[in-house]
Amino acid sequence: MFLAAVARPRYDDHGVMTFDGKIGIWPFIYQDFAKRRSPYRERGEEVTKVLPSVTKDVSRDYMVNKLLPAIKALWQASERGHIIHIQQDNANTHIVVNDSVFCAAAHADGWDIRLTCQPPNSPDLNILDLGFFAALHALFEKMSPGKIADIVAKVKKAYDTYPAERSNRIFLTLQSCMCEVLKQKGGNRYKVPHMRKSFLAALEMLPDVVPCDADV
Repeated sequence: MFLAAVARPRYDDHGVMTFDGKIGIWPFIYQDFAKRRSPYRERGEEVTKVLPSVTKDVSRDYMVNKLLPAIKALWQASERGHIIHIQQDNANTHIVVNDSVFCAAAHADGWDIRLTCQPPNSPDLNILDLGFFAALHALFEKMSPGKIADIVAKVKKAYDTYPAERSNRIFLTLQSCMCEVLKQKGGNRYKVPHMRKSFLAALEMLPDVVPCDADV
């Protein structure tokens, strides 16, 4: 398992990317030492192991000590006075949105970072589930994963090499899904819209915002 965070890429007025939107990806692992010799390692050799379980305490630790510092380090200076929303799904292992430890860290040093949960039964409103993880998995499978440490390294490589332009297109798809939800007054019986984004991008006609004619 990994904790992954992405934001929408940013571009200046000339179309030059100023922020690729990649906040970070962190595996739920720990380091230990082999207690006995095997064909794969010597006794006492450092090995990478998967955490036996991901609890709320683990989630809080990763959010406070990994995710928040990464956001504060990478966020563009021009947007640091704005509210930043972190969206998570509704997994039981996730912390509540008003967790006191998280909120204290999220508002430290003048930041206004807030945690929110995606609507239930709405995977299309999660940017990771909507397309990012599937694309990342496809890149990862091409790398022939092996041991846990090797898997971690290759997942990180897939994350780092994922084109920000494609991530931007997924965010546009997310906007399209939001429009469909609004049209249905909160319903989820719709097909994910297709905008021919690759075609529009080739013509340099890809919009910044998806037009939405929902009656709200």
